[in-house]
Amino acid sequence: MWSLKNELKANVTGPKASLVSDVFGYIRGRLPRDPDGGPTSISLRKWAQLGVGNSFNVMTIFVGIESFTPSMFDEIDTAIHRMREVYGAIGLGVKWIVPWQITTSDADGLDVLTSEGEVDDLLSGWGFDKNAINLYFPAGWSMSDGLIGKSAEPGPCPGEQTQTKGLAGSCVGLTGPLTSSRTCSHETGHYLGLSHKQDFPENLMCQTKFASVPTWKAVALKNVDGDDQPAEVKLHCMVTRWWVA
Repeated sequence: MWSLKNELKANVTGPKASLVSDVFGYIRGRLPRDPDGGPTSISLRKWAQLGVGNSFNVMTIFVGIESFTPSMFDEIDTAIHRMREVYGAIGLGVKWIVPWQITTSDADGLDVLTSEGEVDDLLSGWGFDKNAINLYFPAGWSMSDGLIGKSAEPGPCPGEQTQTKGLAGSCVGLTGPLTSSRTCSHETGHYLGLSHKQDFPENLMCQTKFASVPTWKAVALKNVDGDDQPAEVKLHCMVTRWWVA
């Protein structure tokens, strides 16, 4: 029989577990706000029902950790929570959030990204086999071409991130919660195998510059343009094969 106590014992290494931080994975230790500042909620019962086949794990990687501020972590928590809402609407959950950090010195200049080539260098030069989608948040993001995120499409399977030649994760610029909260879900969609749907402004896979306003609410996933998006993401190996190490 499943119990929260046993699951925490198996997956939490600290001396004292926090429901918000260790179970739901929010860095700030409190329930995030919506992108527009509104209140949110999350169900422990629904989270407990997630497992292989109806959920995926995410590894949040903070690149240039020394430069991160509380407001940046708030933005990341909001983006992760919004992703839970977006994929939860099609019966696909986000189970474990695994935090990781890269120091400024180890990042070797990739803590502040200014070009798509640098994004590619980050996503192809690093990889963490934690049975989770590698989701990178650089400390700085300054793109002259308007790029707000990028991802492998589709992304590698559990255990393959360090073996992949090419992009091995997803990257999201912290450009404000109204934008990054959608970008996080959009780039994860690419990782799970979805392509752009520019002619459908309410769809998650429409690029933000073409999406309906407010863009953070333009996150529909459905059977569109001949593609069954909910079915497709559920077939990705990060959903069908993950396990908790």
